[in-house]
Amino acid sequence: MVFAFLPLAIGWLVMECLALLYFWVGPVARGPRPQMIYSPNPYRVYEHIAGRTDESGHASHNSQHLRGRDFATAKPAATVRIVCLGGSTTYSVGATTDTHTYPAHLERFLRVHYAKAGFGIEVINAGHPGYTSLESLILFQTRLLDFSPDVAILHNCLNDSWMATNFQTYASDYSHGRHTFGPLGPRPWEYSPLLSLLFARATTPLNPYAANRMVDLIGLMHTRWGDVKPLAAQARQERTRLAVEVLGRNVLSFVAISRANGVIPILTTETASDAGDFYSQVLAACNDRVRAIAAREAVAFVDFAREMPWNPRSFYDVCHLRDRPDGLEQKGRIFANALIGAGVVEQAARRGRR
Repeated sequence: MVFAFLPLAIGWLVMECLALLYFWVGPVARGPRPQMIYSPNPYRVYEHIAGRTDESGHASHNSQHLRGRDFATAKPAATVRIVCLGGSTTYSVGATTDTHTYPAHLERFLRVHYAKAGFGIEVINAGHPGYTSLESLILFQTRLLDFSPDVAILHNCLNDSWMATNFQTYASDYSHGRHTFGPLGPRPWEYSPLLSLLFARATTPLNPYAANRMVDLIGLMHTRWGDVKPLAAQARQERTRLAVEVLGRNVLSFVAISRANGVIPILTTETASDAGDFYSQVLAACNDRVRAIAAREAVAFVDFAREMPWNPRSFYDVCHLRDRPDGLEQKGRIFANALIGAGVVEQAARRGRR
């Protein structure tokens, strides 16, 4: 009886060896592995791993799980502390170093302008790729307030619009598109080269073979997306309405929480190329809602979508800026000029002296 299964065992072993050989000499997709610098968070899907640098060496995370240089939890005396909330456009995925992100440029411009003002300027990059206004709101309320910020900039519209247009269903808490981050470790069957090859789409990020080393953050954060049947005109209108209402609710909560904790809120719009598609329509509607809230609530406002329209020279894709003077640096300048023009920094400094 045992000998009857021997040919099957030998055949399986041969296929395992062939699969292993494929991984050794075949085409290998070796790309950045986001699972090495991100870890699960029970309230906002994921967070940066403290003290880690990505494989490109371009982005590093400090002891506070945020991008950029380290800083103390307690705000230094005579300092205006600004936190920048948002997704990948705040994190600045196109920056070649932590000092070339838009928050870093913002800090430099403000420090030059207020060099003789008698107080310091500190800008914290709290951007997380993929974050919507909901995750940014949770991060602000549960973590960033610990750092006693004076000013908080909310820069979210792109990912909220993406969540409304790339899934067949929609939920106001974005549970229609989110799933638990991970699992990060390989399942027992993944130690088989053959099974890892046959079921590459089902492998986890730390699979020991090359089948899914190109896994990206979207794959770690989201349920299956992209294969969305076109919505009828009425359904598109209803989806847009819901997306705008949800974003508006989160923005209003951000304003209320900021003011209740003595923080000056700043609202912004976001820029993306206008392809005339459903996503562009939803983004435009979301930007309009932010403009309306800023006017109604008398909140300082940066209309970035109008200040810096999309163009192929400054942007390397539909929404991310290049690391160049007319790219991320220009974005930092636009935000700095807006804060200076609105007298936000002076207002924060006066509050700090009380």
